Amino acid sequence: MSDLLLQTIIKIKKYTSDTGDTSSSLVGEYFIRFLVAGVFNTLFGFAVFCFFILGGLADWLALLVSTILGTMFNFLTFGSYVFRDLLPSRFPRFIIFYLFIYASNLALIEVLSIWINSKIIAQFFLMFPVAGLSYVLMSRYVFKKNDDFHRKR
Repeated sequence: MSDLLLQTIIKIKKYTSDTGDTSSSLVGEYFIRFLVAGVFNTLFGFAVFCFFILGGLADWLALLVSTILGTMFNFLTFGSYVFRDLLPSRFPRFIIFYLFIYASNLALIEVLSIWINSKIIAQFFLMFPVAGLSYVLMSRYVFKKNDDFHRKR
């Protein structure tokens, strides 16, 4: 699985650098940095979630706490490392999309828990699809460089 992911990243990087299109190259760089930050952020969020689940917290509350802590941490890593944009004016939009991600994640845990008898294992299987959803939302709606919101700052 990791070899397939690495090969895909190399192909994306090669494609974006071979086209000579700086916007495509920039998107490729964002994606690569997002993957690096995403792995770190996901492990952080998963560790916090596990800590609170094992501590006896209800699943919805453990996910909420890990999402709140993860949101603050992720805004810093995504904003500074991935998209190179830590404008405070982006934080409200970041929060709105993270609330959507939280709600989607919680609903998916409940659905997956029908077949899997462990909230931790269910969350483990959801880490990657939820990370993909996060990238799409963050790159298109929160940290998009050429939008009116960014120009009005």
